[in-house]
Parts: sequence; C-alpha cells; structure tokens
Amino acid sequence: DYRSTPGQVRQLVLGDGTNVTLAPASRLVARGNIMSLEGSAYFDVVHRVGRTLTIKAAGLTVSDIGTRFEVASYGDSAGVKVAEGQVSVAAPGLAHPIQVTTGHALAAEGGSIRVSSFTPQTVAAWRQGKLIFDNVPLALAVRDVTRYSGTKINVDPAIGSETFSGVIAIHDGKTAAR
Repeated sequence: DYRSTPGQVRQLVLGDGTNVTLAPASRLVARGNIMSLEGSAYFDVVHRVGRTLTIKAAGLTVSDIGTRFEVASYGDSAGVKVAEGQVSVAAPGLAHPIQVTTGHALAAEGGSIRVSSFTPQTVAAWRQGKLIFDNVPLALAVRDVTRYSGTKINVDPAIGSETFSGVIAIHDGKTAAR
C-alpha cells in the first residue's frame, strides 16, 4: 500500500523490476501483479513473457506485459496515456478490450469512452513540474491542480464539462491553484 501526499512525488521499484512514479495525492495498492490506483502514476514495466501486470482504476482494467504509460483515476473518471508500447484496456460496457498504443490516450468518464492521440513526450509531464491539458473537461483539470497544490478548488457543475487546454507550472502549488 503506497501513498503520496499533496505536492509529493514518490518513486517505487516493485519486486518484478517495474518502476512506478506515484503522483502527488495518489495511492497504489499492489498485490502481486494486480494493482489498484487512486490518483495518477507513471509505469515503466519490464517486458516479461508470460507475466501480465494489471492495474484497476475507476472501472478501467489496464493490462500490460512491458511498456511505459500513465494511468490516472479520480472518482468515476479514469484515463491511460501510452508513452511507449501498448496496453489493453477493458471497461464496463465494452464488448472487448481496446488496445491503446504509443501516442494514444483513452479517457473514460460517466460511461463514455474517448480515444485520442497526443505527443508521447507529454506523458506524465508532472514529473517535470508541469500539468499539460489538451481539450480535457475543466473539472478534470481542476482535480489535478487540487492534488498538486493541496488547495481545494471547486468547479461549478454548470461549467465542469467545458474543455480546457493549457500548461500549468506546479513547482509552487499555491501559485498553480491561483
């Protein structure tokens, strides 16, 4: 059971050699090759034939045998961004898992699933002190800023689904919140 506090990034090396960077205000519970995540984490999974790492996050089940990717989970929304390789993502309501490859992201919120493309170098940009948003719901962007700043920010539900694009520096959490 691994946790990080607001503003704290935590580096983990799991027993199988998987490197995990746990984002601020996140929790990862690992039981062998099955994990559950609340918050965000970047995974660098060593390829091992015959072994599958599984991460459960807000209804999504992400399976991988060796790749680099980020999983984010908050309440009933979750997402996956693949920096290198491929993951398989299953979700309630899907007839079969979706394969998400390098430079692609999957976002699930409120029963809808959206696949998009992005620049792989931006995966888990919080590791370099910035949050990058590209046409994401405002409520999701605000949740991220809240986790990194430690400051509770509320979004009026009337505008929570409006989209936001931009870069927010998170070196100083209070400034990011403002």
